[in-house]
Amino acid sequence: MNIQPGDRLWIHATEGVRADIAEDIADGVELVDGAEGATVVCVALRAKADFDQLFANHSDKLPNFRAVWLAYPRGSRAGLDEETLGDLLETRGWKLGGHVAIDDLWSAVEALQA
Repeated sequence: MNIQPGDRLWIHATEGVRADIAEDIADGVELVDGAEGATVVCVALRAKADFDQLFANHSDKLPNFRAVWLAYPRGSRAGLDEETLGDLLETRGWKLGGHVAIDDLWSAVEALQA
């Protein structure tokens, strides 16, 4: 993911998932507990409902981040994949950016404003 030393990362996820994702983050990245002061956000999605909730609750904050990453379980276990997330992003006026494998369990796509 495009997360660099000096970034302040908000991982919006349950504690166990947050720990899994944080494990693979570069040294020099500060983890923060909310949107306030964060420069990058990574949101763990387990279902389409999580995506809908993200935009319902945080759509006004998303443009303020340098990078927005949407993490999802690998292997389409949640019914989410790169193509599906690209389609969902388009409905919200965003587009798909990069795609990365975080670890054996999670992948992520970057969300860019269209």
